[in-house]
Amino acid sequence: MRRGIPGLFLDPGAYRLEGHGGKDVGPINMIFSIPAPFEWIDGDDISVIARSRGVTVHWKNAASDQLMIIAARGLDPVTTASGVCLCIARAAAGQFTIPAAFLMKFPASVDAPGRRFDELILGSLTAKPATKLDARGLDGGTVFTVYNIRRLIDYR
Repeated sequence: MRRGIPGLFLDPGAYRLEGHGGKDVGPINMIFSIPAPFEWIDGDDISVIARSRGVTVHWKNAASDQLMIIAARGLDPVTTASGVCLCIARAAAGQFTIPAAFLMKFPASVDAPGRRFDELILGSLTAKPATKLDARGLDGGTVFTVYNIRRLIDYR
């Protein structure tokens, strides 16, 4: 674990979701798994993104049944101009490029007081849901696990 970054909320492994239910929903009992987190190989190296060149992110150790979520968000707090990009890739690819065409409309980052909203996010999502949740009163349900890492970015 890196200094200043909290550990995982739940450790990888098997979990049981249980609930007593209530008036409208019967008892819930379901087992699901949380995979080990992936590693964002170049995450610490990306702090500035040239919008005219796009950006490529690389990862490893993602479970083969996962999808990777690559998201970019930019906001000019003065004008409130914003841009958002959401992409999905198979974990086995190991990398993904957000093309310049997707980032060119993002506002350039500005130095302004307050919270920064310019960020790049890499996350993993289980592609196959856990065992279906069956409970009286529900049409269905499932558990998806999501793990993500976010970096503050300067868009230039």
